[in-house]
Amino acid sequence: MRTGTGSFWFLCHYRAAAVVVACLIAAGIAHAQELPDRIRGYKVHKQAVTVRETAGPTDAASPMVASRVDPDKIALKDISLTGVSFEMPLELSALPHSGRVDFITFSEMTVNGIPVAVDEFRTEFRFRKGEKVLLPSPVTIFVPAHRLVQAAWREMRDSQPKWRVRGRVFVFGRFKRYGIHHKRVVPVDIDINIDNPVIRARK
Repeated sequence: MRTGTGSFWFLCHYRAAAVVVACLIAAGIAHAQELPDRIRGYKVHKQAVTVRETAGPTDAASPMVASRVDPDKIALKDISLTGVSFEMPLELSALPHSGRVDFITFSEMTVNGIPVAVDEFRTEFRFRKGEKVLLPSPVTIFVPAHRLVQAAWREMRDSQPKWRVRGRVFVFGRFKRYGIHHKRVVPVDIDINIDNPVIRARK
């Protein structure tokens, strides 16, 4: 099957996208001031939440922090005329509270200004304070075909050592504190720079 120049570039380096999504889930600062009091029936967590890429000291006010991705476990899911999708396992760690995540949504995700789509994560899972947990199913990422071409052209013309990742993640769940489960949605705003994974893949 002919996938085109953009798809070929993406397939050669699709594991690099693990770095992007790891940062989407595992790094950033949340600011809920611009949000309503409730989203889908969940009370919005109003305090700023720092989510770390690696385990470390946690803020007791934060419902959760997050962890890491193994690039070697990224799996290509589908190639079509509309674009490419792949699956990525994700591990959460250093959780300061016990509870349950009901679902996770992603909004306005971009890499170097190029939009990417991350499917809503609908698999529920429970977690315990201080324990690592592997999400019961992988996260699915989709890159439209025209965006693949755009990304490939930009990388060939003006490759940068850093990529800028921006967007917002919403974590919906029930977090236990003082013996009570609180129904909350935690917004995580992302605006970070990561090492260009394509350059790393060429080495």
